[in-house]
Amino acid sequence: MGIQMILEGLSQGNPETFKFLHRQYGPIVLAHILRNNGTRDDYEDVFNLTLTTIWQKVTDGVYKEEGKFKQFFLAVAENKWLEELRRKRAKPSFAIEENFQIADPGEEDLARAVVKDQRLNAIFQVLESWNDTVCKDLIVKFHLEEISLLEISQKTGYDYNNLRKRIFDCRKRLEKQAMELLSVER
Repeated sequence: MGIQMILEGLSQGNPETFKFLHRQYGPIVLAHILRNNGTRDDYEDVFNLTLTTIWQKVTDGVYKEEGKFKQFFLAVAENKWLEELRRKRAKPSFAIEENFQIADPGEEDLARAVVKDQRLNAIFQVLESWNDTVCKDLIVKFHLEEISLLEISQKTGYDYNNLRKRIFDCRKRLEKQAMELLSVER
């Protein structure tokens, strides 16, 4: 199914389009969620939220055909999963006694996932706070939407080599500010 058929199907609310998207992107989203300490139930919730968001963006005319639809879809799904992780972290489902210790062989994996989630949260916080729309746009297009630098260069008119240097500088600045934010939060 081509991008035009997908967009038309979404704007018309065609169930076949939703089934196609589920078959096409469901396994990728499921694998991402399971790799990042989620469950199949989490996947169902996140995938449905993703479909709803995509459908809204298409029907409202917010989605512009910039980049690849797959990358757009997966970026929305990843953001929905991050929102879910933040929500879960903000509302613990049970209290643990102070002297209770978890002896789980996957504890190290969980600790790594928590650290990764903290870093991602810091990165998104920094990105949201930036007034530098060029850097912010480059980071989003290249890393979240996975548009190649060559394609960005062609669309924006920036010189490819200057663009490579610019995104390198933007990433360094983002990394530095995210690490500073993490050290302040501790």
